[in-house]
Amino acid sequence: MRNGRGSFTYANGDKFVGEYRNDFRHSLGIFTYADGRRYVGNFENGLYHGQGQYTSKDLNVYEGQFAHGRASGQGTYITSDGRGYIGDFKDGRFNGRGTFSWPDGQRYVGQWINGKKEWLWNSLLAQRSAIRGGVAQ
Repeated sequence: MRNGRGSFTYANGDKFVGEYRNDFRHSLGIFTYADGRRYVGNFENGLYHGQGQYTSKDLNVYEGQFAHGRASGQGTYITSDGRGYIGDFKDGRFNGRGTFSWPDGQRYVGQWINGKKEWLWNSLLAQRSAIRGGVAQ
């Protein structure tokens, strides 16, 4: 059983360097996948947990809070083509208040639910401004 600081290379080529507790990755460490993905940050019971940075094999980067192996809490996600999101995450998705921006300068600021823009709220606001005296204009 592994405990304390160490490194381990798995049969598939993945590699972990960091702290172990009861044979689980725990506390600060670096996990490098054989396919090029990489996580640098805190672990709890073998999962990403706490502050960390995950880089995909396509060089998209998430930096922020993790809970039980998924992006959860405040974070920043930047794609390799320059799109980005800053805001709340839950279970690995945009969820809550956040800003999504595109390389051309456009951006959406608002609420997100399970990775999707909260269009219902925007639609209600638009409808409200079109209604006068209880009659749609």
